[in-house]
Amino acid sequence: MGLLDGILSAALGGSHTGAAQANGAVNADSLLQIASELLQQHGGVAGLVNSFNQAGLGQVVSSWVSTGHNQSISPSQVTQVLGSGQIGQIASQLGLNAGQASGILAQLLPQVVDHMTPDGQLPAADHSSQGDLLNAALGMLRSKL
Repeated sequence: MGLLDGILSAALGGSHTGAAQANGAVNADSLLQIASELLQQHGGVAGLVNSFNQAGLGQVVSSWVSTGHNQSISPSQVTQVLGSGQIGQIASQLGLNAGQASGILAQLLPQVVDHMTPDGQLPAADHSSQGDLLNAALGMLRSKL
């Protein structure tokens, strides 16, 4: 089972049924696109990290940036940071309910941030270097399918 399959399975309670795809699975490319859009909407990885800091989840998000173990985050904490409106939009894109979408993001975001901060530091504000890191992180996730 690939990384995203494991994320989907955990978030959907071991079953992909009811998701948007005809074969019963959420499209991994859709997940990767959503991760990319979230980062763009928040001003890159530093902006997303700042959103988690402002929501009182600085210690959790700092673990994603550091080179150590990534602390987990709950689906309700993801909703707290991103807002129910954005979670609803993501759920609609994936053909899931809001709880399933926030569960998937709770599994996906720590890994995306972790891979975009390989040296334990936020990337420079240079948009081209952030784009390169994002492409590398998404490529890594895609390769684990």
